[in-house]
Amino acid sequence: MLLYLNEKTFAEDSCGDALADDVRDAMAAGVQMLIVHEREPDRGALPFDHFYHVTPEDLVRRGLYRELATPWYPGRHARVSRAVAASAMGASRTVRRAVREREREAKRNRRIASIKPITYEVEAPPANVPHLEPVLETISEAPTSNRGSATSVSVPAA
Repeated sequence: MLLYLNEKTFAEDSCGDALADDVRDAMAAGVQMLIVHEREPDRGALPFDHFYHVTPEDLVRRGLYRELATPWYPGRHARVSRAVAASAMGASRTVRRAVREREREAKRNRRIASIKPITYEVEAPPANVPHLEPVLETISEAPTSNRGSATSVSVPAA
């Protein structure tokens, strides 16, 4: 079971009570518990001692916080936090390596998608010039848009 600690965890409402009941049931059943402590203020991060005060006393006495919580850091440390949590859940190095490769591939795809085509403006060539016919055929097959007397040809950047 993953227990995510932020400002809403064990809140004084029916959701906090329901969470406490779920945690009690999981502990009674011997379910392995991974506790993740949010560290990003915009996502409700609070100092860890806050959770000792809001967690039902019976859960604290039964050892809910016996194991160290995994800090869930934002930004450049997020990848390390994910790796530590994945390892705690039993992920192998092979799985972590595959996740890293998937992240690199997604980054490459975002970079490729951000490449804009380069547009060249060329003056329309004079009509009936025999040695330019192959060039004119190539231009007429490329995606074009007419702007006045110039022809615009889009060529993907390398």
